[in-house]
Amino acid sequence: MRVKAQVIRPYHPVRKFVIAGIGVLAMGASAYVLYSNASDWAQEELSVLSEERDKLMITVEALREGNTDLRARVAILERAQ
Repeated sequence: MRVKAQVIRPYHPVRKFVIAGIGVLAMGASAYVLYSNASDWAQEELSVLSEERDKLMITVEALREGNTDLRARVAILERAQ
């Protein structure tokens, strides 16, 4: 049975905290950038979708009016028959 040689390494607790702090700051900065970009994109998408909704609502209203006119014509034609 072999015994592994033990290696003595210096202990640097401050280095671990500094590296962890840098990692946390990097993650925070990344999260902020992603949030900012997603917020801008969502605002643009919302305005485009609002315009599209408005156009569709106008189309729906026009179709409803046309449908009402056609129902009235059908009723007149059925009575005339």
